[in-house]
Amino acid sequence: MSKGSNTRSGLLWEVERILLECKENNKLPQVLLMENVPDVIGNKNYKDFTEWYVALEKMGYQSYYKVLNSKDYGIPQNRARCFMVSILGEYKYTFPKKQKLKLRLKDLLESTVDEQYYVSDEKIKFMKTTEFECSKYKNVVQNENGTCSTLCARDFKDPKCVEIVQTDYSKFEQKNRIYDSNGIAPTLTARQSFNELTKIATFGERLIVPKKTKKGYRLASEGDGIYINRSHQKRGVVQKDMIPTLKTSSEDIGIVDKNVRVRRLTPKECWRLMGFTDEDYEKAAKVVSKSQLYKQAGNSIVKNVLMAIFRQLID
Repeated sequence: MSKGSNTRSGLLWEVERILLECKENNKLPQVLLMENVPDVIGNKNYKDFTEWYVALEKMGYQSYYKVLNSKDYGIPQNRARCFMVSILGEYKYTFPKKQKLKLRLKDLLESTVDEQYYVSDEKIKFMKTTEFECSKYKNVVQNENGTCSTLCARDFKDPKCVEIVQTDYSKFEQKNRIYDSNGIAPTLTARQSFNELTKIATFGERLIVPKKTKKGYRLASEGDGIYINRSHQKRGVVQKDMIPTLKTSSEDIGIVDKNVRVRRLTPKECWRLMGFTDEDYEKAAKVVSKSQLYKQAGNSIVKNVLMAIFRQLID
């Protein structure tokens, strides 16, 4: 984000250059809006952020910033972003108040989804058992016969097993991650673009998802959003009735459907979770690929949040 860093975040200073040109021509815009990840005001970037704040102040702008989450503005997605509203002149601004979330993730899901969106185990094979990688799971999971590729909570009776799932296709890299107390290691066949594996098991109508906490797992039910890529390295792996932050790829995130199966979001669902209508989506789907539809959703600003910010400018 530093000036002259030649990074994407450093492009912010190109905005300064444009604004200075506008000022020379006495054509500064009345209102500016900046959106970024919350880390923009974190310790690492705060010095540069303050420099940007002061630069705007010297041009005559009053700036107000706050971290807003889309789940507080009507959309069941846990998407926190830092917004800064800058107004030319002596004006005050108050960010919109939080709204009660009425929609659940399942309310925005398509009723019928093609099988291609369900996570498959067809390309995954298994090695013989080895030592258990992470001892903290010993009181959480167990293996029934030394070959079943599952997580089974020790205190639960007869959990239904599902295969290992994983969805990071970006690199070819074999990993021998272990998620059962007898040490079953998943491995990959040659030329398969899998990276990390997350093992998930079911207990009744819920899934057992490993996570990076003392407990070691969390239960997910129908309509919950989950991280399905390296969840054992993360916290907040299960979002109740909502989805984790959407990115430009859908490969990290899954949802639990009514049959307790894990699947990826469809492009249309991603657009719905950014506040767009199906009509908006259909127009875009006519001219761009599915991968671009995912990217456009992940790069967008949640419409509901944006409109709430704009209403405050009018009111």
